[in-house]
Amino acid sequence: MHTKRLPDGRYEVKLPFKGEGCPAMGSSRQSAYRRFLHLEKKLESNPKLRADYNKCLKEYEELHHMEEIDVNDAVLQTPFHYFLPHHAAFKEASSTMKLRVVFDAAAKASDGKSLNDRLLVGPKLQSSIIDLVLKWRTHRVTFTADIEKMYRQILVSFPESRRRHL
Repeated sequence: MHTKRLPDGRYEVKLPFKGEGCPAMGSSRQSAYRRFLHLEKKLESNPKLRADYNKCLKEYEELHHMEEIDVNDAVLQTPFHYFLPHHAAFKEASSTMKLRVVFDAAAKASDGKSLNDRLLVGPKLQSSIIDLVLKWRTHRVTFTADIEKMYRQILVSFPESRRRHL
């Protein structure tokens, strides 16, 4: 079973790795750290961006969508961990566009492969915009919903020996 529903209503999924189980990965810590230093330099030169980015990360922490870890933890030194680099995404021309934190699972580890390279690719699940608009025309009432933070409600399952608790 790859998906289960937790008592609090959230879902927990296993990453769909190619082959069996979680493969050993090349080191990604150094590359992620270099990207972090580059991000810090960018944030240093733009105080508004720094404030918005820090606010975004603070929200992640308050909602328990992230937690601080000890990078010297022996468990994190195994070849089964991947450090995801992140950066800010926003449109400077737009006054309504909020800043988003984007995680880069396409970043290569020391073995030349990324986390994305190790995962199976699923089918496209969303309909085309043309199909959606045509379907809307067949009904008198249409409902929409705001799905902000939806994907952060899905937890990633790890083997018990490597599970992190809040």
